[in-house]
Amino acid sequence: MIFYPAIDIINGKCVRLSQGMLKHKKIYDVDPLDQIKNYEKQGANWVHVVDLDGAFSGNQKNQKKIVELAKISKCNLQVGGGIRSLETISKLISNGIKRVVLGTVAVQNPNFIVDACKEFPGKIALGIDSKDNKVSIEGWTKSENISDTDFIKKFEDVGVSHIIFTDISRDGRMIGPNLRKLRNILKSTNMQVIASGGVANLNDLKVIKNLKKANLNGIICGKALYEKEFSVSDALQILGI
Repeated sequence: MIFYPAIDIINGKCVRLSQGMLKHKKIYDVDPLDQIKNYEKQGANWVHVVDLDGAFSGNQKNQKKIVELAKISKCNLQVGGGIRSLETISKLISNGIKRVVLGTVAVQNPNFIVDACKEFPGKIALGIDSKDNKVSIEGWTKSENISDTDFIKKFEDVGVSHIIFTDISRDGRMIGPNLRKLRNILKSTNMQVIASGGVANLNDLKVIKNLKKANLNGIICGKALYEKEFSVSDALQILGI
């Protein structure tokens, strides 16, 4: 399993939200460039990066900073937030981004995902942000009338490399992952799944690891790292990486 430490960016700064709400924003006094160097130093191989300004506006606002992250670090970057065009995907990948995460655009224009997977094989991940079993879009501000599992099935055979499943109700709250829902998601697809939302401590990582599902690719964690509940190196040791 891969451990994905997270860097969420607003106005060029590291932040964490609770349940995706800007009113519950916490800004951390650390530059994303310093943060990724710290993650790399501790052994991280992948880093999950989200342009939150882009997620809410629909246009990437922190692309320059994200490209800087790719240039100064040996970590592989998985990037999402406000990516709505093939041109944007091309620019990110040409600047060293290893994987692009598409969410809102998958709901609004499913054919775009098909085109993106053809144009950039192996580089496209599908972000499934779920609340009450329904898909949410536009920075989690709107809920769509489609179940997360049904939505995943639409893209089973189009070339999506990974599913990134986030339980919005738990994200940023450090109350533990929704294991029942995660099991359901893993059972619903053959695609590789990356779990996100709620990780609070090393025991949560152990519990997720012990699911022992072949299509469970890894775990994203943000706030618990910022709050120093554990370190990246601690997590890598638990996951046996």
